[in-house]
Amino acid sequence: MPEEWRSLPIYRWDTSGPFSLVERVRGPGERGAAPLTIKRSLWLDDDGKMLTYQDTISGPIRKIRRLDAAEGHLLGSVNVAGEPQLITHNPEGGAPGFEVRTPQLSAVATGRIAMDTTLPATGWQAGADGLSVALQLPPGYRLLALFGADYSNGDWLTAWTLLDLFLLLLFTLAVFRLRGLVAALVAFAAFGLAYHEPGAPRFPWLF
Repeated sequence: MPEEWRSLPIYRWDTSGPFSLVERVRGPGERGAAPLTIKRSLWLDDDGKMLTYQDTISGPIRKIRRLDAAEGHLLGSVNVAGEPQLITHNPEGGAPGFEVRTPQLSAVATGRIAMDTTLPATGWQAGADGLSVALQLPPGYRLLALFGADYSNGDWLTAWTLLDLFLLLLFTLAVFRLRGLVAALVAFAAFGLAYHEPGAPRFPWLF
């Protein structure tokens, strides 16, 4: 064997049989789902019945050739790399969506969704490796608690420390012993659900 060939792979071929090539991968191949990253911005209407959403979707595309919106999402517009895209309905399920024709996706989608007890996390019929959601509330609304997220900020529950909750329950219990159940509920609502600045003492008169 020539010296310059010795670092290359070697395959044995029986010349008594035919030589054939087998195609195993074509194009991007089967390398798993696309690791999409989705950033959602939600705006709640003043009447609390509908949400306006804007999704920024990015990541390399592998197996996905089309992105369909989740159930209940009314897709209004889609821009990929700054270019408007045609919104079509999937003939299999009728969901609105758009075709993905670039290996690296950078899309911005906007639309409307009805406010319900549960909302799809990503807003699309596809998984995501990274997801962040920002909820904008109109005046007069406040988020009490958010469960299931890895991290949340701005809701009523996470704004209170364990000491704050302990003092609130202690104060409510004291009012209950002195004035009864109705007065205790009123005190809990007045001191617990009232607006406060993050980081400010909830019970300044106790310190």
